[in-house]
Amino acid sequence: FGTAREMIDLSQAVSQKYGNCYNLQISGEVRKSGQAEGFSFVINVELYEYLSVLSPEASVKLFVSPRGVRHSGGGGGGLAVDFSRPITLQPGSLHSVEVDPVHYQRRGAPYSDCETYGRGGSRLSQFSSQFQCERQCIAHEQMSVCGCVTDADFAHTHNVSMCPLSSGYETRKCTSKIEREHKCNCPSPCFETDYVIRESVSSWPILPALLPVLEEIKSATVSDSTQQSLDDALVMYQEGRKSEALQVIRSSYLRLDVFLRGMSATFHTDRPVYDAVGILSTLGGLLGLYLGFSFMTIFEIVDILFDLRAYLGRRNRKKFHGKENKCRELEPRTSCTSTETNIPATEISVKYESSSMQCVELD
Repeated sequence: FGTAREMIDLSQAVSQKYGNCYNLQISGEVRKSGQAEGFSFVINVELYEYLSVLSPEASVKLFVSPRGVRHSGGGGGGLAVDFSRPITLQPGSLHSVEVDPVHYQRRGAPYSDCETYGRGGSRLSQFSSQFQCERQCIAHEQMSVCGCVTDADFAHTHNVSMCPLSSGYETRKCTSKIEREHKCNCPSPCFETDYVIRESVSSWPILPALLPVLEEIKSATVSDSTQQSLDDALVMYQEGRKSEALQVIRSSYLRLDVFLRGMSATFHTDRPVYDAVGILSTLGGLLGLYLGFSFMTIFEIVDILFDLRAYLGRRNRKKFHGKENKCRELEPRTSCTSTETNIPATEISVKYESSSMQCVELD
C-alpha cells in the first residue's frame, strides 16, 4: 500500500471461471494506514464483452493475499490464492475495503500435522500454499476421472487437455463434483498470513459529480471501444440527458479503495498447554498443596530409606556374629587327656538344664 503509482506491479492471467484476472503486487512498504494512504482504482467491467456461458452476473471478484503470492491461471500451477472467499464488487458503487493482517503460527509434530509450504525439507515444499497443493491434486484427479482439467496452468505445464467452455453437462458435473468432494492430503500450513476484510459500499458516482468522473476516466482510458462509450456518455451529459449518462457509467464502472485499517497486526501462536517441565511443576504444586509434599520431602524420604536399610544390615550382622560366638562357647567336650601325668583320661559329659551347666565326673 502507498501513494506512488510506481509501487504497483500489474500482470494478467486468464481463468476459465472468472475470465481475466489481474494481479496487483505492491512493491513498496506499508508506512501509514487509513483511506487517504491506500490505493484507489476505477475499474471497467466491460459489460459488452461478457459471455453468458461463464456467468449470468457482471461483477468483479477481489482476493487479498500476502505479498509475493502470484495469481495465475485461476486455479492451479502458480496459483496460491484461495478463490473460495471472494469479495464481490458491484458496478455503480464505491467499495471501501479495510484490511487487517492476521498471522498464524502452528506447531508441528507431535502437536499437529501442519506443513511448511515453500520451504526446503518439507514433503510439500514445491507448493507455496495449501490451496495450490489442493488445486494440483484436484487437477490430477480431474484428468484421471473426467479426461480434462479446468486449470489452464496445469493443462499448459503438463500438456493435457483443458475442458472447453462448451463442455457438456456430464463433463461439468464431473469436474465440479471433484472440486467439491476431493480428498487431497494437503495439511494446514505451519505459517500462514490471512486478512480480515471489512467492506463498506455506497453509490458511485452521484449525479453532481458525474462530469469530473467522466473526464477523469476518459483521460486514463486507452481502449478505443471504451473511449467511444465515454464519448457517447459525455455527449448525453452535454445534451442534458444526465440520467442516461449516469446510467452508462454505473452499468460498467466501479471504484475500489483498498487500505490498511491500522498499523497493528494480530498473531495467533499455538503453544502446548503442558510440556515435560510444566507437568513436573504442576505435579509438585498439587502434591505440596494437598499432601504437603515437596522435592525436599522426597529426598528426605529416600535418605531415611537408605539409613533404615543400613541400620537393618548392621543389626543382622551383629545378631549373626553373637549367635556364632555363643555356640562356640557351649560346644560339648567328649574327652580330656593330660600330658603331664599318667592319670587316666577323665571323661566329662555336659548336661544342659534351665540355662545352667553342671559337670559330672564319671569314673
